[in-house]
Amino acid sequence: MNVNNLNYPIELWKYDPSTNIGGTPIENFKLYRKVYASMKVMGGGTDQTDLGKLPNTNVTFTIRYDPVVDYRVQIKYNDKFYEVNHIQIIDRMAWMILQCVVYNELI
Repeated sequence: MNVNNLNYPIELWKYDPSTNIGGTPIENFKLYRKVYASMKVMGGGTDQTDLGKLPNTNVTFTIRYDPVVDYRVQIKYNDKFYEVNHIQIIDRMAWMILQCVVYNELI
């Protein structure tokens, strides 16, 4: 991996556990950090579900190692949120390969 390959600005959104006034837990995310990554689209398709046809896109992001990044982190790139499905640490904790899938598009 080469630092010069990190040419896509992405945002890392971290899970922030909180509750509403009634004490009910709510799922909330807040911006953790903006970083540069390399990105590769691995493929996509359409899944047939009870709700109808749902498109999906599989993407791999490579970033510098960050111990805070886990499976509850979401990635935002070009108004799309990606859910992390797999994390691979390479080169003695120098890099992280994040295999993701698009799950929310902001339009």
